[in-house]
This record gives sequence, C-alpha cells and structure tokens, in this order.
Amino acid sequence: MDLYTPHHEAFVRFCTAKAYRVMEVEDLVNDSILAVFQKLDHLKNDQAFLSYLFSTASNILKNEIRRKKIIFFQPDYQHISDKTFILAEDEKPDIAVLYQALNQLPENQKEAIILYEISGYKIKEIAALHHTSEELIRQRLSRGRKKLAELLHIPEIQQANKQPLSRVLTSFFV
Repeated sequence: MDLYTPHHEAFVRFCTAKAYRVMEVEDLVNDSILAVFQKLDHLKNDQAFLSYLFSTASNILKNEIRRKKIIFFQPDYQHISDKTFILAEDEKPDIAVLYQALNQLPENQKEAIILYEISGYKIKEIAALHHTSEELIRQRLSRGRKKLAELLHIPEIQQANKQPLSRVLTSFFV
C-alpha cells in the first residue's frame, strides 16, 4: 500500500477521465488496484508499479469497451455522476462536451492529456510511465491540445493565438 498511497489522488483523477461513459469510476479504481496487488509479487522493481497500475486501468477499460461495444459519439449528459463531480447543473454539459472531445482523440494523445492536465503528472513522469521520450509526450500533448481546440470550437486559439492553447484548455480541466 506504501507504493499506491502517494499516487491515489492522481490515479482517481486518471480513472475519472478515462472511465467516462464506460464504467463507474469506483469500479475501475477498485478493479485496477485489486488486479495490481494480486500480481504485485511479479513486479521486478518498485519503479514499475506506477506504470503497471495505469496500464492495468487502461486494459480494464479497453476490455469493458470491447465487451459493451461502446460508441462514444452519442451525446448523453445523464452519465455524468453527481458523486464524481461537484458541479452546478449548468456546468455539467461543459464536462460532458470535454469528455466527448477527449474520447475522439487517439488513445496515446488522450492518455497524455489526462495524465498531464487532469492527473497532474509531469512530462518526465508520463514519459517514464509510457517508457518513451519526453519529446514524444510533448508532441502528443501538443497534437492532442490542437485537436481538442478544433473539437471544442475554440476560435480565439485557432485564429488569434493570443493565449497559449494549454492555458485556454486548462480552464476546462480546472
């Protein structure tokens, strides 16, 4: 449990973003933790724990999507759980639009944005999780942000470019 505790909040935020319209957040967190701790003795070192945890959650979600044959492009705001978000009623559609846009991104860009913007991990940590370079993570973040801006119809970013895209998109994530 010592390995998991420092990453609990970030992991729950990751699961919240990833599980949207697929399964309950609590189920994903619990299933992931259970699966990881059942195989904990197979880990070669403690540094692999975090990567294994996030990979397990992603794999559980992929299996659930395959099992349910989920299609993400149908607008439906009722799946936003009051337990997950403490928002005013008029803010819920904004979150739904954001998650619908996130679900339209390629998986590697979506995961990079969720880990960086929502879970709060640093680029260096994300690169270590994915066993790749920091530059590739920056590229995924940049491409993902641009695609999100298109999907969310943020004209001031696409035209004037007065504010960095990350700053405008951060307002969605906060």
